[in-house]
Amino acid sequence: MIILGDKVSISKDALYGGVIAVLVILFAASVLTGGFGLVNACPPQAECPAAEPSQPSQPAQPAQPAETEEPAAEALGTLTIDVGEGRVMGDENAPVSLVHFSEFPCPYCQRFYLQTEGQLETNYVDTGKLKFYFRDFIVHPDYAIPAAQASRCAEEQGMFWEMHSELFDNRDTWLSLSNFTPAFIEYATDAGLDNESFADCLSNSTAYVEEIAADMNEGRGYGVQGTPSSFIIISKSDVDEASIMAAVDDVNAQYGGITLFENDNEYIVMVPGAYPYDVFSTIIDTVE
Repeated sequence: MIILGDKVSISKDALYGGVIAVLVILFAASVLTGGFGLVNACPPQAECPAAEPSQPSQPAQPAQPAETEEPAAEALGTLTIDVGEGRVMGDENAPVSLVHFSEFPCPYCQRFYLQTEGQLETNYVDTGKLKFYFRDFIVHPDYAIPAAQASRCAEEQGMFWEMHSELFDNRDTWLSLSNFTPAFIEYATDAGLDNESFADCLSNSTAYVEEIAADMNEGRGYGVQGTPSSFIIISKSDVDEASIMAAVDDVNAQYGGITLFENDNEYIVMVPGAYPYDVFSTIIDTVE
């Protein structure tokens, strides 16, 4: 949790700048201490290698075993994911949940939005098979914190997803600005929000900072180290172990880096990067 100091009487711009400066210092310190799990952070206009899945040109060939006896299967790791509050689209009774940790300035997050998220929405969210949850994970605090605040201010009017789309669609534009507020208000207008309420929320430089930090701390606890990172959650009553293990093996043979976990009631597949749509569809399609 981020703890803010006593309220002081200073200008709004000074307060905003001070809050962001303190947050940047804390985030920088966390890289050295492991406190927030921010590894391999990079400028938002650059590529983020840590978020990119490994894609070997040819799958590695396994060595031939010396014995014919097959080794015992390794036990699955244990993991339980909290889906968070709000910022969800889809039928509440959908059998599959996808918890997506992301930030708006990250180029790989935009790639996921443009190339994968829309197909997931059309083929699985709109058909009642998938619930899609968005959670904040900050890698570029100077840019990501104000954008996350804008998205949460839009959520106050039930329009998180509209602002989420505006921020990703216009990413290159607002990242080039020294003052994001006018652009965010313009996007609110385009999305159909009440501008007065939105601007009032956005004027509070400390709005939702604690909630954003809470999302990030939970993500770090789940093993998130970069953006985007996703968790596909399926009840054990809706899929058998052999099917989901075969699906994970299938996508790992092509891409690598995906991990299957379980708890008493669920299987959880961790997808740490902007993997293509077919990775998600292969896993989700294990549920009939």
